[in-house]
Amino acid sequence: MVAVYHPFMRHGGGPAGWLYHLHSGLGAIGSAGICVVYDECYTNVPNDKRGAVAAYKKLLPIYDKIFKSGIPSPFMDGIFLLKDYIIAHRMQLRLQSLLARLYSRGEHVIHLQSTGFMYGLSRIDKEHDWTRILTSHPPIPAYLEIAHYYIDSGRRTPPKWVAFRRKVDITAFNEADYILTPSLSALEAYFFDRDISRAISDKIDTDSIIFVPTGVVRPQVHVSRESVREKYRWDGKIVVGYFGRRCFDKGFDIFQQVAEMVTSEDPSRFVFVSTGKGPYSARAPVFDLGWVDNVYDIINAVDLVVLPNRFSFYDLVAIESIATGTPILTSDRGGNKDIASSVPGGFVCDISPECFSEQILKYGDLSDAKRNKLRMGNISKYEQFFTAESFAERYYHSLDSYGLL
Repeated sequence: MVAVYHPFMRHGGGPAGWLYHLHSGLGAIGSAGICVVYDECYTNVPNDKRGAVAAYKKLLPIYDKIFKSGIPSPFMDGIFLLKDYIIAHRMQLRLQSLLARLYSRGEHVIHLQSTGFMYGLSRIDKEHDWTRILTSHPPIPAYLEIAHYYIDSGRRTPPKWVAFRRKVDITAFNEADYILTPSLSALEAYFFDRDISRAISDKIDTDSIIFVPTGVVRPQVHVSRESVREKYRWDGKIVVGYFGRRCFDKGFDIFQQVAEMVTSEDPSRFVFVSTGKGPYSARAPVFDLGWVDNVYDIINAVDLVVLPNRFSFYDLVAIESIATGTPILTSDRGGNKDIASSVPGGFVCDISPECFSEQILKYGDLSDAKRNKLRMGNISKYEQFFTAESFAERYYHSLDSYGLL
């Protein structure tokens, strides 16, 4: 029996979204032997500003305990790190009894979705001999993601905290019995850290890397492609979209440069749009659509989704775009290139704005019939490989082949 744990499970990005799609797929195929475990306290709040306020109110009762536990001052610098610590603290308060119950039920394999939880497992639960599976979802080691968060925010990076998180990452990769990842490319950026690279290489040498490409629940499109394009006056235009966090790692600044280069060469034919939030702001010629009720309506309506990531794991938005049929253009960094290379309407180029601009201009020269053929090919590939059910079947059979069920 396998317990798959993360405190959040909701339709979105990151590990919470990954767990949502796996849970949905497992429910559809009825796989026994796998138990998805999450914290309803975090999951059952809206994924918007109201949800953030609701979650914050739920965390207030343990706020005093955090200060009494002697945490270092960098934790106080930003809600991102504070949230991380609160989750870790809550894990200590809640998971000891949960882990004991799971183990007594015969679930001796645990699959954790972050290095922080893997690091904490042996320190929280010293009574049980778990077989440990780790999936680290950030496109770069967590300690670097934290450092980049500070840099993007224009603040000084706390060196002691980053050093501690690096220790957590290294320890977690070493203590994990198995690493589960969509592809080896998804861990590409982890190899830049010598100690983490050594831990991953040891897993490769001992055949302890489990490859399970992700799938997603079919995106629900509520408004037709034609209606959305009419609403935004996109008729006759080639619409290029960016969906996700506007930050350095995801290359929003590259997208901005590409938009300027393409529209300077062909100002009347192309429209560049974005949704999402982050430290970078959109400026003309990129039109920020702000908060939209259903992002899949927009993804379905654009002609091309661009993912100019400097680092990528295996972005769910890439697969969700494919599911709507929309072609994708990704950088050659990380797991996204594996997604794009596997579908008819997928294109890959190097990280330079010049390459992205050239590819977008070439795409704009395709006939309507050719672009429609690419869309149909993407939908077909989604049905064959990228559904939540296919994801769950791959997950189940992979664990079974390793004798973990």
